Amino acid sequence: MSIDVKRIAELSKLSVDDSELSSLQKDMQDIIDMVSDLPLADEDILRLNTENSTLRSDELTCDNSSGDIISQMPYIKDNMFFVPKVVD
Repeated sequence: MSIDVKRIAELSKLSVDDSELSSLQKDMQDIIDMVSDLPLADEDILRLNTENSTLRSDELTCDNSSGDIISQMPYIKDNMFFVPKVVD
């Protein structure tokens, strides 16, 4: 398969020197070859091994109630906090 690196660079609005074309073409071909080999990979390798994995439990560790958050804000009005304008 032939990869038109100049066309890809043009479509993606990248400037590519002619000296870089052969290197980029080789890199792109290597990526395509790797992706085309994925269906041949052993599914057991790709599947997560949950027997030997230590997963953390999904537990609530911090109760961020709105009252606690709002009490820390410098500018509050009607249960809303305001931030100073930083962009003109």
